[in-house]
Parts: sequence; C-alpha cells; structure tokens
Amino acid sequence: MSFARDQYSATGSQTDFTITFPYLSTDHIEVTQNGSTLTVTTHYSFPNATTMRLVTGATLADVIVITRNTSQSTILVDFTAGTLVEADLDRNALQMFYMAQEAVDDAALSLRLGTDGNWDATSFQIKNVLDPTLAQDAATLA
Repeated sequence: MSFARDQYSATGSQTDFTITFPYLSTDHIEVTQNGSTLTVTTHYSFPNATTMRLVTGATLADVIVITRNTSQSTILVDFTAGTLVEADLDRNALQMFYMAQEAVDDAALSLRLGTDGNWDATSFQIKNVLDPTLAQDAATLA
C-alpha cells in the first residue's frame, strides 16, 4: 500500500486521474508520464483537490504516476511569539507526517536485500546501468 503515490495505466485520450492521498499544497504534487516529469499548467492542472487533469489526453497504456513530495527544505509553519492556533499545529504535524509516509513509500520502491542475502529489485526493471568493467560487476544486456 502506498501512502502518497498513485499509478495509472491510461486509457486512450484519458485526461483525468484521481489523487487518492491528502496533501498540503499542489506545489507538493509531482506527475510523470512514462517516466518523464510533467509541468503544472503546461502539462496538467488541478480542477479540484482530488483530480489531476492532463492538458493533452494520454495514449493507451501510458503510465501516469502522481506522487506527493512534501517540502523537506521549507518549514511550512513558523512559530512566533503570540497565540498558536490549532490549524498551525495541525499543518506543522502534517508536514512531518507526510514526509514520513513518503519515506516509507520510497523505501518500498527501493532495491532491497532479500532474505537470501541477495539484492532484490522486487520485480522492477533496473535501468541506466553502466557496462561492467570487472568480472563480478552487474551486467547490462549489451
């Protein structure tokens, strides 16, 4: 189960894709189509909080991935002297909670050590591998 990632195999000309996870800002949403990162307004928009809409319909079987990437470099709430309101505390807690969920998602999609002591790509293709230079290097098909 993914906390912050939706993956779709598009139907021909499909434009609308459901966002099934919560987020704090549309700035935290990233969309890829067949592995290429798309740009908001140029390639897609958000007609509502749970829908990502492509400007140009997808081709049949295009892989569309919608991911939440909460800002890790910008604090969304700056506590200052004065009255703290519940919304500020909630927003601060959600930023940390969402980053933790995203880390769990990333770990689930990562190469991991199998129970037999060998690396396991969990049925994902490994790409962008250099040609081997030593006898025990991982090899490409080339």
